[in-house]
Amino acid sequence: MHNSKLIRMLKTLDKQEFKKLDKFVKSAYFIKERHCHPLYNILKKHYPGFNAENISKEKIYEELYPGKKYGDGRSVSLLLTLSSELYRMCKLFLVQLELEAETSVSEHLLLEQLRRRKLNKEFERGFSAAAARRLKNKTGAIDLYNNYKLHFIKGEYEKSSGNIRGVLDGYTVSGESALVFGIITAYKYSEIREICENAYNIKPPHSIVVDFFDSLNSTMLVNKMKENNDPYYPAVYANYLVYNINKEPQETKYLNALRTLLAENLDDYGRTEQFILYSVVVSALIRLENTDHNIERTNELFEVYNTMFRKGIYKYKDNENLEAAAFRAILSVAFELRKLDWAEEFITRTSAELPEKLKESMTNHAYANLYFLRKEHNKALGYINRVNYDYPLHKIDSKTLTFRIYYELGDYEHAFSVLDTTRQYVVNTKDLAKIFRERQLNFLKYASELIRRKTTGNKRDIELTLKKLTAEKAVELSGWLKRKFEELLDSEKI
Repeated sequence: MHNSKLIRMLKTLDKQEFKKLDKFVKSAYFIKERHCHPLYNILKKHYPGFNAENISKEKIYEELYPGKKYGDGRSVSLLLTLSSELYRMCKLFLVQLELEAETSVSEHLLLEQLRRRKLNKEFERGFSAAAARRLKNKTGAIDLYNNYKLHFIKGEYEKSSGNIRGVLDGYTVSGESALVFGIITAYKYSEIREICENAYNIKPPHSIVVDFFDSLNSTMLVNKMKENNDPYYPAVYANYLVYNINKEPQETKYLNALRTLLAENLDDYGRTEQFILYSVVVSALIRLENTDHNIERTNELFEVYNTMFRKGIYKYKDNENLEAAAFRAILSVAFELRKLDWAEEFITRTSAELPEKLKESMTNHAYANLYFLRKEHNKALGYINRVNYDYPLHKIDSKTLTFRIYYELGDYEHAFSVLDTTRQYVVNTKDLAKIFRERQLNFLKYASELIRRKTTGNKRDIELTLKKLTAEKAVELSGWLKRKFEELLDSEKI
């Protein structure tokens, strides 16, 4: 039973949600067949781990029905029925959680019921309150969709009331919101399409969105909206820039325009849209850096990350986890630039927001990096030894950091061993994207050269090696490698 769809769903609930589920499954309104609360009571004792040994079908059944044995057709059928009923209740519970989180959906459902029941005064009050809240929101894609739905319901209400002017007003706002929502969504689709085609070599199927943009003069549209001071202009213009950034990735004018827009007009966008737009800037800068790595580009990237951190928009939503990839990327840039105090503050303030199963390892890895750069190598080794390889890039990061720690400690035998196992992993794994594989293989090549020269004392043509390293476009930890080769070069001159 431990790997059933019911247990998989229960494992996703946090402690507060699990307690709320207790009340939910007791509700007589939702009970359809058998009362499944006794089953919940047994399972909750094993939350959150749900150890397989403790929740076998035999143990669960015999605790539900003391003195009876599990195994015959009736017992199998009964436990399956109870499990299915609890699973059904869990799905309803997830719907309830989403309704509580997305108040707009609840408003729409209520207004639709009030309209159908001709409770006009209640409808008018509810609509006015909802519309007032919408005015406070910015014109992000989800806000536009919610505005479309709200005013569509208003148009239907006015139609049933015979108010033709009201019908026109409701459908006008609804139509505009739907159109702009569609344009923005089409821009976002085009972005994903470009990424799939160029980064992952996935050939997308033909889409009407392609025909739409082939027929649309986007530049003329945004210029016309700006000229008319259209309230939807900020949302459309930002996504127009994103579309062109992805369409012409090496053309920086659209990227620069988006950065200027965010610097000067950030408040025109809602919290989620701010994160999305800054994430586009980050992705574009990383893409440029991968093809032409230089310190100026890295500093630009750090400034964007710093702005996102200070403004509290470094994750998609405030109440969601910080993505492991984002945590890694932000710290990688801070570490490369030796922004160590900043990095420590970032780790302290955000590591608790990481996904639960990655939190401990990623925090240990972050501190290992921090202490390594502060030249507290034994302390760094202590932290890196606590890391579990539960995240693909984590495994590579941990191995390359372990190599550097051993190198700095002068333990070259262990350093060689780590390089060898890392090379085997990079060559054989399918978890790494092409650019990451290339960067890691280049690191391994130069790291092997570095340690060979260090251990043999062969320092001939180090300047030539440095030139080759500098000319490489994609090398992980290139800054550290350059410094180590320069140290060898300086020791030769002495």
